Amino acid sequence: MHVLVLPSYYAVPENPQQGVFFREQAKALCRYGCKVGVLWYEAADLKRFSLSRFGDNHFQIVETCRDGVIEMSMRGWSTHISSDKGLALWVWLNKKLFREYIRRHGRPDIIHAHVFFNAGYLAGKLYEEWGIPYVVTEHSSSVMEREFTVRERRMITEGAASASVVIAVSRALASRLRPAVPGKRIEVLPNFIDTGFFDIPVLAEQRTGFRFFSLGYLIPRKGFSLLIDAFAAAFASDNSVELSIGGIGEQKSFLQDKIDRYGLTGRIRLLGGLDREQVRYYMQNSDAFVLASRAETFGVVYAEAMACGKPVIATDCGPVRELFDERQGIVVPVDDKEALKNAMLAFRKGTRLFDSQQIKAYTREKFGMEHLSEKLVNIYKSAL
Repeated sequence: MHVLVLPSYYAVPENPQQGVFFREQAKALCRYGCKVGVLWYEAADLKRFSLSRFGDNHFQIVETCRDGVIEMSMRGWSTHISSDKGLALWVWLNKKLFREYIRRHGRPDIIHAHVFFNAGYLAGKLYEEWGIPYVVTEHSSSVMEREFTVRERRMITEGAASASVVIAVSRALASRLRPAVPGKRIEVLPNFIDTGFFDIPVLAEQRTGFRFFSLGYLIPRKGFSLLIDAFAAAFASDNSVELSIGGIGEQKSFLQDKIDRYGLTGRIRLLGGLDREQVRYYMQNSDAFVLASRAETFGVVYAEAMACGKPVIATDCGPVRELFDERQGIVVPVDDKEALKNAMLAFRKGTRLFDSQQIKAYTREKFGMEHLSEKLVNIYKSAL
């Protein structure tokens, strides 16, 4: 089966974590025996336009092959996709890219778009012209956080109109999405985790004490400010405990200032952007994973941490309770500093103990690539 994946965003060198779950799924399908291509428009910010940078982004088509997955992108500039004219231009450029993909690699059997804004919308437009069946998986946290705008609802309606199947990465997201796609078949399929990758041992650090690790975009929704507050309340006078935070984002300076004010510089570290190998390294060299998010549609980082055998602390948002139970971690209320502090203290004091091998086995069974690839291919077959 020839599957063409349309991600709404994709991993790029400056942000290797962006859309990593799209790539993981494409890689898994390739291992399963499918021919897999990934197609996306790689837009540079017009605010950074210069003649020298135009050499790198002149709407050229770039193709690579990684892990057997054909990756083809067009490197151009922002088309202001939030406007109708910009969206029309973006669709036109993607159609040009799509035609070149067909010329080089043949017509796909099915298209799999990730996120209605904007790949799902694009898949609908490609269907109008080429009639290729498509499915759309929704991942976006914005679906859980707020009401749709008129424009967003229109894009969902048009993107879902001819879709054979709509897939949600959690039951909570499926419930939220259902009113926007009345009458459409919705399947629930979690994100894929390369559990084998996270099980590869890395060099263990020589350290004492206890380390928490956290990972995500440094934005208000991820709750890093609250996490730092809770850590300070729990461990200000315990120098044996530290917290490492991976990720980039708008709150970096704000969070660093807060760390400095608490006098915790050196014990709370902002690591910046991390690639896949670095994520694995820090997860394996931690004792527990913690994230104080205010909204999630899935929570890939929790599953990745569990694939490393680490227990997790999560906030009760979105589908978190679908991901694990009390054998793998603790769930606390959203925006509850005291509960978060107490959970971290329970981990540190050993009043809550976890079996690393049980956590790994659970994660392989629930999120492993082999198991989920078969389910996804069966969804494709039902859509053809």
